Amino acid sequence: MRVAVVGSTGGWHGERIERALAARGHTRAFAPVTRMVSRVAGGIAVGSRDVALEACDVVIVRGIPRGSLEQVIFRVDALHVLEQGGVTCMNGPRALESVDVYCLFYGVDGREIYRERLAIVPPRGAALNSRETRSFRLPFDNLPDGWNQTMPKLVIAQIRFAK
Repeated sequence: MRVAVVGSTGGWHGERIERALAARGHTRAFAPVTRMVSRVAGGIAVGSRDVALEACDVVIVRGIPRGSLEQVIFRVDALHVLEQGGVTCMNGPRALESVDVYCLFYGVDGREIYRERLAIVPPRGAALNSRETRSFRLPFDNLPDGWNQTMPKLVIAQIRFAK
């Protein structure tokens, strides 16, 4: 997955985000929000000199700094245009339509022996609003033989935001 992080590129926060994305095998790039430009010529193009945001699968917004009214409106409008073009933009509070996780079970030798995908916020239920919590239960109906009896690792498989 191609992930762009819009915001400041320095600091320990950026390094942590970069390490986390690299550990999951994602291609990542940082785009300074103060250097964003856009073009409308045969299609929409938004990005910085080094990063084409419309070519990314996900854009994570770390923050939009102060600026003139025109600058702030441009930055927010650019993110909306990207979303309309099919790029998932994580920009502030949004309701979650569904969340799926992988439950990873490991053997006594530390190797993964079983993987199961489960919905913790099912798509048929009500959306989970920003800052709202919901308890969930994971049914462990298919426990693998050779499981090391430790808590399975939970990894997010898919997040869908409400429109």
